[in-house]
Amino acid sequence: MPIAVLRRCLWGAVVLCASVACGGGGANTLFIVEAERVRVEGQATFTRVGGEFVADVWLPGNLVLFRVDRNLGRERGKAGTSYRIGADLKLEEAGKFDRTKTNDELVAEFVGEPSATFTSNARGIELAQDLAYSRSNARK
Repeated sequence: MPIAVLRRCLWGAVVLCASVACGGGGANTLFIVEAERVRVEGQATFTRVGGEFVADVWLPGNLVLFRVDRNLGRERGKAGTSYRIGADLKLEEAGKFDRTKTNDELVAEFVGEPSATFTSNARGIELAQDLAYSRSNARK
């Protein structure tokens, strides 16, 4: 293998590890949890469940930032803390974030340019979690 190819592969691995270690890599969707609503930024698809459309966004790897201490469906987060949705669909603490940054600054930092933006209430997040859990249980 030529040295130049090996260097490129090694550099790519270093960049990938650095982006994952910083907590910003790999997230397709960012949840910003506020007092009364949740702002959802990133990639989203909607699935019809019963008579409702549900955002299929509660997926492993996505990030949740809590501006306030709050329950979010089945999960609870602390203000100023970022969490990643784990493979088991539970929140895993990923670190802290600067709560003084605007939502737009946080989106740019964690997911780049979102393809979808919407707000949700607690019921919408619970439906998204239920959809994710039902899909996960169907695979078992």
